[in-house]
Amino acid sequence: MAKVNTIVLMQRKFLYPLIAILVIVAVVKIWRHELSIPPQAGDVLPADGSLSKPLRVLDVLDGDTIVVDLNGNGYADNKSEQVQLLGVDAEEMREPASHAAHLAKTFVESLLSGLHVRLSRGAKRLDVYGRTLAFVYIQGSGKTVLLNEAIIQEGYARFFRRYEHELPEDKRERFANAEAIAQRATQRPASKTKKSTVNDFVLPVDGTLSSPRIVLNVIDGDTIVVDLNGNGRWDDKWEEIRLLGVDADEITGEHPNRALDAKNYIGKRVLGQSVRLAGGLTKRDRYNRTLAFVYYAGAGLTPVCLNEGIIRDGYARLYRRFAAKLPLGKKALLEQAEAKAKKGRHGPLWSR
Repeated sequence: MAKVNTIVLMQRKFLYPLIAILVIVAVVKIWRHELSIPPQAGDVLPADGSLSKPLRVLDVLDGDTIVVDLNGNGYADNKSEQVQLLGVDAEEMREPASHAAHLAKTFVESLLSGLHVRLSRGAKRLDVYGRTLAFVYIQGSGKTVLLNEAIIQEGYARFFRRYEHELPEDKRERFANAEAIAQRATQRPASKTKKSTVNDFVLPVDGTLSSPRIVLNVIDGDTIVVDLNGNGRWDDKWEEIRLLGVDADEITGEHPNRALDAKNYIGKRVLGQSVRLAGGLTKRDRYNRTLAFVYYAGAGLTPVCLNEGIIRDGYARLYRRFAAKLPLGKKALLEQAEAKAKKGRHGPLWSR
């Protein structure tokens, strides 16, 4: 009997501490796992429908989808979130993107430029693609603007009636009234179905520069949109320009931060400004975009080649897959630019 009691005591002496250690390890693992789960915008939205804290807008994907920063560091990392505007149906920025899709995206970009937004949730937290569903509010000029309503009323998107039953009654009425206003104003972009059909836009291949064109939009680090009418407006004459010999990261790819840096690099230099274009040996890419070297006015109005600059400063690479199709002089220029970027560890591509 004494032997049995001794065994029981020994079991208690070692078993209980072991159980306690296992419990502690389990708790620590769960705690670490919770910390590793990036927050979603839906998690920071008050459940009662009140407004969130101000959130920085990192990117505009199209007329009804934006990306917000939840971390406060201004980067698209594991703490950024795609937000779908509740009740809004804008055309998608698919290739080839329609005229209306560009208009909607540019409208949202113009409203959100340099601003923070506040979000409030609806009945559902996420859509079928895992994006946070929200009403997006902009604070500016002494008043608060509901972006969802504004883009419908200005005719750049439609009221998404397929899911209107999931909206609060006051929002349904506001969005329906906004769409009625847009429909009465037949000059509004979404009331028209025009698309860009300027396929006769051809650049000379001898290196001469085109007449000045206004940059209407920067899609990413190697694609811009220019106005062909000379009025600086989105109308029936615009063209997507793919920077010849340039390969920048995609915003939806593996390195969104670098992609945003490249996009901002171009935007700071040419968005809303006049540029002149020069063609290459190949006129268009497989997406029907015009391939060109883009020049903007530098110091003393000296033309600066944007294609060379973005590679030299380390925001994009030489697109070697099609480098053989570049004019020899331009190929050497871009190769030298990339070599300088690598050697000097310039920009987000080579600084690490």
